[in-house]
Amino acid sequence: MFTIIDRMLFPDFVKVVKANDKFVYPIFKNGSTTMLKDNSFTLLTPSEVQDLEIVDVYIREPYERFVSGVMTYCNEYDLNCEQAAKIINRVYFIDNHFCPQLFWVLNLKRFTNAKIRINNISDLPESKNISLRNKNNDYSNVSALFDKNSDLKFYLELDCVLYENCMNKTVSIEEILHILQTNYTDLYNQTFGYTKEIVTNLDI
Repeated sequence: MFTIIDRMLFPDFVKVVKANDKFVYPIFKNGSTTMLKDNSFTLLTPSEVQDLEIVDVYIREPYERFVSGVMTYCNEYDLNCEQAAKIINRVYFIDNHFCPQLFWVLNLKRFTNAKIRINNISDLPESKNISLRNKNNDYSNVSALFDKNSDLKFYLELDCVLYENCMNKTVSIEEILHILQTNYTDLYNQTFGYTKEIVTNLDI
């Protein structure tokens, strides 16, 4: 059964834009605001998304994006760092701004069988503006609140599959999951294994 948080992290829609000669799936904190507001980018219809063969995704260093996303979360819900940390250190990922980028990619699979071309955020023209915004914020106050949470860091490794293993490659969702299962076995089992076990044992 989906919870409210599940519906937020895995929404029943995706936004893909045509940017010059590419079809780009914008991810929060990875230049998505600029892409979705740029009038030169065209938003695709669901049927157009379904028919795509390749979708470009821009990936950011996992921990840097997480901290930036938490800061956005604090601003959005008028929380200070300590209040946000109490929630996130218990629940982990409750908002699209700092949930793993892998979650975004997995949700895309629900709407298209296209392969995913993984790009570094630094290849985006607006990436310089992202870096400048980051430097204007005090990351030390936020990151210090999560440094001791080994479980949270463990799950942030989900994005290492994309950032460290798939960068500048075109891969299928199945290949991404195979890399996760092969190179991050414990993480794969804890993230997906328990759910698969439940589904397998359901008497439907």
